[in-house]
Amino acid sequence: MHAGESVNQFVAGQRWINDAELSLGLGTILSVEHRTISLIFHATGDTRTYAKDTAPLTRIRFKAGDRITDIHKRSLLVRDVEETDQLIVYTVETESGDREQLEERDLDTSIQLNQALDRLMSGQIDDNKWFELRNEALQNQLKNYNSGIRGLTGARTSLIPHQLYIAQEVATRYAPRVLLADEVGLGKTIEAGLILHHQLTTGRASRVLIIVPEALIHQWLVELLRRFNHFFSIYDEERCLAVSDSTEFSNPFMAEQHILCSLDLFTANPQRFEQVLSCEWDLLIVDEAHHLEWHENAPSEEYRLVERLSAISKGLLLLTATPEQFGKQSHFARLRLLDPDRFNDFESFLEQENHYQSIADLIDQINQQSTLDDSVIEQLSTLDSNIDRSLLKQSVLNESQKNEIIHHLLDCHGTGRVLFRNTRAAIKGFPRRQVIQHPLVMAEQYSSFFKNKKYNIEQLLHIERLVSRNADWCNFDERVNWLVDFLRQNPEEKILLITHYAETAIELSRALKVKFGVPSSVFHEQLSIVERDKRAADFADRETGVQILMCSEIGSEGRNFQFCHHIILFDLPFNPDLLEQRIGRLDRIGQTQTIKIHVPYIKNTCQQRLFEWFHDALNAFDSTCPAGSHIFLHNREALLKSLDMLNVSDSEYEEFIQICKSQYQKLNNEMHEGRDRLLEYSSCRMSIASKLVKRIEYYEQTSQLKPFMSNLFDCYGVNLEEHKLGSYIITPAEHMIGQFPGLDDDGMTITFDRETALHHDDMHFLSWDHPMVLNGLDMLLGNEHGNTSVCSYRSDSFKPGQLLVQLVYIIDVDVPDNYQAFINTHQLQALPVEFTCNEQAVEINHDFNPTALQSIDKRIGKQVIQLKQSEIRSVVEMISSQLEDKAAEFLKQHYATQIIVLENEIERLLQLKYVNPHVRQDEIDHFKLQHEALVATSQCPVTRLDSIRLIITT
Repeated sequence: MHAGESVNQFVAGQRWINDAELSLGLGTILSVEHRTISLIFHATGDTRTYAKDTAPLTRIRFKAGDRITDIHKRSLLVRDVEETDQLIVYTVETESGDREQLEERDLDTSIQLNQALDRLMSGQIDDNKWFELRNEALQNQLKNYNSGIRGLTGARTSLIPHQLYIAQEVATRYAPRVLLADEVGLGKTIEAGLILHHQLTTGRASRVLIIVPEALIHQWLVELLRRFNHFFSIYDEERCLAVSDSTEFSNPFMAEQHILCSLDLFTANPQRFEQVLSCEWDLLIVDEAHHLEWHENAPSEEYRLVERLSAISKGLLLLTATPEQFGKQSHFARLRLLDPDRFNDFESFLEQENHYQSIADLIDQINQQSTLDDSVIEQLSTLDSNIDRSLLKQSVLNESQKNEIIHHLLDCHGTGRVLFRNTRAAIKGFPRRQVIQHPLVMAEQYSSFFKNKKYNIEQLLHIERLVSRNADWCNFDERVNWLVDFLRQNPEEKILLITHYAETAIELSRALKVKFGVPSSVFHEQLSIVERDKRAADFADRETGVQILMCSEIGSEGRNFQFCHHIILFDLPFNPDLLEQRIGRLDRIGQTQTIKIHVPYIKNTCQQRLFEWFHDALNAFDSTCPAGSHIFLHNREALLKSLDMLNVSDSEYEEFIQICKSQYQKLNNEMHEGRDRLLEYSSCRMSIASKLVKRIEYYEQTSQLKPFMSNLFDCYGVNLEEHKLGSYIITPAEHMIGQFPGLDDDGMTITFDRETALHHDDMHFLSWDHPMVLNGLDMLLGNEHGNTSVCSYRSDSFKPGQLLVQLVYIIDVDVPDNYQAFINTHQLQALPVEFTCNEQAVEINHDFNPTALQSIDKRIGKQVIQLKQSEIRSVVEMISSQLEDKAAEFLKQHYATQIIVLENEIERLLQLKYVNPHVRQDEIDHFKLQHEALVATSQCPVTRLDSIRLIITT
């Protein structure tokens, strides 16, 4: 196909294409006047009139050998081209081999010119900036693919070593089945989110089911969207009925890929459970798995449901409290869900655990010795014949050599492949806590409620809710006066206040503003996700933000306020886990100061007693309390009774405190003594984790994402304005091309900086994994923008007047049918290959200075194309032929690293399986087939010309 244009050539019936609006398809000239022409574009029904001299039109002329379609959508091969009275008639061959005459007016009206050479030959020339952007996109895709950390950098999370270590260790496996049991505050939900994000980003998983307690559904939904940019559909009975009624799916679980629900949906409706069982799931995630009660002969209904689901799901992530909290048998029950064949006998499991302690002792000795003594060498030799003997004989071991021995032991022994449990003591980096109690005098308006036996303890803990309907409690509650004084005494401090009810936070905020003139922000469940993000961001702003943020209980879920060092517990929750969640908003790795925990309470009431129970019996304010949940469950009724000051004396209450304190000390000691030290070693190998963090930091520091997205926004007509704190505001411009993916009509605030994103939830954190970036790349590379260009180049290296042809090819693969189950498009990256040659197709090695490449007038470009058509086609044909011969070798080099990584992993797993039964045979088999598939696929190259640029030297 080629182009031809001249004012004298306009004739009714000719077919032309609009250079500026390719989506119109082919237009037919209706009439030709003295100075104007009119065309109808049948594909859209539009009629346009243009001035002859400035019409943005290109004549379409196909050549022999081109394949075209007619108005009946038949595929035809052009055999000959004739022109009579400036109208073209094609001789075409049908699919049955017959020859026909086809007038140009009968060409398919919706034809598009997408192939680079076709567009160039028809005079469709893009600005040089589009070509540069397209090439930049291809190179960035390749760089990200080869980085080795794809899927680990896109989450709005701090780069915390143990979390990243677990994510990489687990997510790179085939259908991972693991138990995440980190201590509270170490981020099990983030770890699960990172694993999920990596699996989805790399194509290892597509269908995901997440089961969480009803109370946590909202928290999970927000976290997945805000931190990881993944939207999950919440399923309850109402949603299931709506999906079944409004779609063709009788099974509602087939209508969505990513589903979030509670177990209540299945326990209340067995039909829904049978429906979810009939679906395929790549990954099942179950939060709070320690609540699934199990006894060898009497598992709970909830346990049995999860057991059946885990059996049909390829991958499984269980999130649970630390193993020691609920006993060995409960811990064994969780492991049974991961691998019922391996964990089938509780007594055998206990025997193996005893053996693991001796391995942990051995690792302690290796860490302490610079030269291994004979007893250590003998133990190592007895344990594993595959260990590197040369290391054992070293006179002095450096840290790297010690780590090699230790990593081998951890791989071969213990439950480290299926269970991860990090502790605060092992991870370190957490701040100190300091509780400050503020006993206050009871307001007269409250006294009658505390003396009245008809009110229960849980009501009295939130006394303000009992009077709020009849009086403005903020006018007399001493906690309000104390709060105002505290804010005035600490004007430079950010203060986080948490109370149970949204109404309490709202009324308290109103009183501060109206009565005392103190501005505040409120954060509660009645706000939209966007509004919550805005209020959290306002609180984080050091310059103009509010001093205090008042949260309902939901404010203690998932948010990171570690820039703040004061937390006020306006009331106390009944459950120690909820208390820890509240304090955990500030008590995080990276917190730089001691956390001040302020607890105002009314003296000589159940509020004071609850504070003392937490403080004196559980030490829950000054440190984390993993035993607290267990003690609370076993003493809930006794606790309620002891808080009743009307019926329980101070001495009786003190006796209850001592009972709980003894339980706490005993359980804490049991947990400490019973902890699996070998597991703690394997859950975060800090030498590996630290290197991973440094790789990600370097990758982000050298990333070209910001300049690339700036260019992408510019080309598509998106305004980019600097904002504050390393952020930008993007808005649609009047000349924006189409709809930019993910861009709101009102604009949005973005940042490329991780720290800025962590402090400003209302900003979108753009990374190479962000949907806006990924969809922007797809939008660019999925159409013709930038696949042609003609420009000039001034350089002493070339004589003026030379024509250079720059070709960018894509080498893709054709995955054989029998391997498609083991290789998907997400796991493979097409290889861009660039050639620059002269008119004789001789390659030229020259680095072009992008600033010296200048776009030229499109009319001149079209003239160059017309004059050099045969030379350009010859270059393309010769280079394409050469590439066909080399493509397989290019692919072999391209996938060489990935093939070697697979070979090493297969060899490692095979060796481990001899000594570690937790290595699954199906994982080894999958990697073997994936290796075989990758080798076979790399020998099936498919090449295509992606883009072409003509360079005229001046």
